[in-house]
Amino acid sequence: MENKSYQYFDATVMDTLHMIMGNEMVELFTVYAKDSKIRLQDLESLVYSYAPAQDIRMAAHSLKGSSANVGAKPMAELCFQLETLAQEESLDKASVLLTDIKNLYSLMQVELNDIITRH
Repeated sequence: MENKSYQYFDATVMDTLHMIMGNEMVELFTVYAKDSKIRLQDLESLVYSYAPAQDIRMAAHSLKGSSANVGAKPMAELCFQLETLAQEESLDKASVLLTDIKNLYSLMQVELNDIITRH
């Protein structure tokens, strides 16, 4: 794998994934690209519809986990913050945090597409 530095994806995680998965790593990132978009839409629907905190927590946890699996540490961290708010049933800042997550997701797309097409 070429050693390219990414801002939103951890190089150590990516190197480990490449070592373990080889070229199948591209499939993992392709699935993440599709899956994370759906998970983010679900999370957005839950937050804006004032869904129960437990539902928001589970959705944030799910996106956090898949993001961590591909080394998207900044996304995993924001999702962890939202998960924590939901766990504490303190959702007054959930929409602000969701906006941060959506903005980060948009920024990540260039790198995600690069990872998929380069490897």
